[in-house]
Amino acid sequence: MKAPNVKVLPASVRLISVGDFRQQQHFWVWLANTPLVGGFARARVLRRAGVAADKQVLISHGFVISGEEKVVIGEGSFINCGCYFDTVAEVRLGRKVFVADHVRFLTTTHAFGGPDRRAGAGIAKPVLVGDGTWIGSGTVIMPGVTIGEGCIIGANSLITKDCEPNGIYVGSPAKRVRDLDERPTDREEKFVGAPEIPARVIAHSSRRLRRARTTASIGCTTPDAAATPD
Repeated sequence: MKAPNVKVLPASVRLISVGDFRQQQHFWVWLANTPLVGGFARARVLRRAGVAADKQVLISHGFVISGEEKVVIGEGSFINCGCYFDTVAEVRLGRKVFVADHVRFLTTTHAFGGPDRRAGAGIAKPVLVGDGTWIGSGTVIMPGVTIGEGCIIGANSLITKDCEPNGIYVGSPAKRVRDLDERPTDREEKFVGAPEIPARVIAHSSRRLRRARTTASIGCTTPDAAATPD
């Protein structure tokens, strides 16, 4: 995996833009997190906010993105609820990456300053996650980290350094505690890729979305619409 580039930002430059892009990004993230938008549809809506999601990417509610670079998510990946992506630099996830709830991907930090202000010039470094990796709940991934393919990151771990492929990393800061077999097994393959959604669930969600759009267009809910069974 290619080593990430480092981008140094002037101390006088605000890391988060407040221009038109940021306003549009806030809107599309808000829309994507409403109950009317399902997991696969959420990935499509979030493209307007800077998320480049491949096919069969499932994203749960509570997704937050902040910054002008992209989140790139490979085919068959899954993002659980409440995850945060700091995108002053790019965050790139490979194929079939599973991210548990409330994981934070950070790309910005500061150089050490003098005693009058220890947080010096802003620095942005991209984060890369290899194919097939599973990241546990509450994990924090620091700027510039590359996680190799086939890794498992334990819950609530703090990733401050690169992780070599096919290993289990746990702790704060995380350390490699076990090597993993590089050969796929039948049991592993059953859980690879985003979960399939039954056709009846998709049809049910489509009916709810159509009713909501109709209600919004007339500005009220009619008794007949309210009584319509799901």
